[in-house]
Amino acid sequence: MPRSQRRSAAENTLKTLLQAMDDAVVLRSADGMISLWNRAAAELFHYSAPEVIGTDGEFLIPEAESRPWRDLEKWMRGDGKIRRTATVRLARGKARVSVLLTMAIVDPRRPATSDILEIYQELSGVLNETPVLNP
Repeated sequence: MPRSQRRSAAENTLKTLLQAMDDAVVLRSADGMISLWNRAAAELFHYSAPEVIGTDGEFLIPEAESRPWRDLEKWMRGDGKIRRTATVRLARGKARVSVLLTMAIVDPRRPATSDILEIYQELSGVLNETPVLNP
């Protein structure tokens, strides 16, 4: 199989896996546009993939989080390191959702021009639960 076909097959396999994940997965192209929005992202944020793909997704970011978001992305593009942070995003209707956001550069050899993978885990219910300790 030619190299381009192997790469295309690998990309399709990756996209299939990302779509099947239980965590919300968003893939942003180098220009910041959303190119993948999985089923879990649709459930968490209450927007369908066709509504979000091709947009910059700014409507998900509360105004107070906008600058820290830009700084985080700039740092990632500078050093290619994975970043993880607890933050807030907005679901449809401006409902606030507490999430753990993990961001990674897809191609660390080209951090300035690579896609960015975002994985969101909802924290809303987790933060208010009382931990159960086993004696």
